[in-house]
Amino acid sequence: MVSKQLVKEGKDITNYAVEKVTDIHDKGYLAYYFSKDNATFNQDFKNGMVKIATEFALNCGIPREQLTSVITINPDGTACIDNTNTKVIPFIPTTVFDCLFEDYRYALEEGYPSHTLKLFSTKYDNGTAVLYCYIDLFSTFQYYVVLNEDYRGEEVSKMYAQRLIPRTKEKPDLTQCNSSDLDIVIREYDIDMSQCTATSYEGQLDYVKDCLRKYPLQTYDLQKALNRASDKINMLVTAYFSRLLPFAGKGTSQIFAKAAGFDTIPPSVEAILETFTEKVGVSDIMLLSQAFSASVEGQYYRKFGFEVIDGDVMNYSQPDESMKVFKRSRAAAQEYTNAKFSHLSCLCYNPELIEQ
Repeated sequence: MVSKQLVKEGKDITNYAVEKVTDIHDKGYLAYYFSKDNATFNQDFKNGMVKIATEFALNCGIPREQLTSVITINPDGTACIDNTNTKVIPFIPTTVFDCLFEDYRYALEEGYPSHTLKLFSTKYDNGTAVLYCYIDLFSTFQYYVVLNEDYRGEEVSKMYAQRLIPRTKEKPDLTQCNSSDLDIVIREYDIDMSQCTATSYEGQLDYVKDCLRKYPLQTYDLQKALNRASDKINMLVTAYFSRLLPFAGKGTSQIFAKAAGFDTIPPSVEAILETFTEKVGVSDIMLLSQAFSASVEGQYYRKFGFEVIDGDVMNYSQPDESMKVFKRSRAAAQEYTNAKFSHLSCLCYNPELIEQ
């Protein structure tokens, strides 16, 4: 240590300022070149995604016989993961609402960055069903793994989510807590008071303290986070379109923007919505807004996309549509994935921006 060396030399260290400098000091933007010097990176990445999806499906109780696209069962009864013919599909946002969510996910998603796994089956009009696992790592790396293209099991929809940054550095000190403070803590930490048998305030306080001692800081209510993000996005859309209404006040747009957590409508949001309105009539906005709010519900999230046709909301398979976009424009898909990684990299370099 430099400080110890200075003291050893008889120097007064109060006259010195010691600064730690590393080989990445003050570099600003940081990135990691995952595939550098790794000729098999793409296969390694696929192996990892398939392993995660397969183990999650098994953990959810799916028999290995129903995981035909990822597991080979040998004549002796042993089995192994085999992704030789496994399809891995990148998720690509296909609605303007999903584009807004993904572009500003770091600001809209409480708990960003997070991990999400969703196992679900989709039945098609021809009677066949496909079993998928949607993987979303660090709110950034988003892929569908096809587990079975001719799924014969029961309909399934199971999801797991985990936030990566603890929601708070320290659990609250309840030493000087009053009843109002206690109510706030109960709501903030989603403590189930129905299990509390105490009738006195002191007894309820002890129950809450005990719950906090057991509380995992990585607990993540994804559904609540998605619903709140959906509300904020709908506020941004309302802020944009309120300026088109003749009866709206001058500051109406800013009011809605602030409700979404922004001082004003971000320029990129303006650009996205401006392009969007060239294709979709203003009269359809309300329908699309309602459809988006429904699409983030657990049973639909990342399973269905939506569009308005002749005044009706029509759903489509999100994995299938993502694949169509990927085949139609790989450059756009690559730009999207690069942007997602850029968001994560920038925010991890400035962790104070993601402490929520």
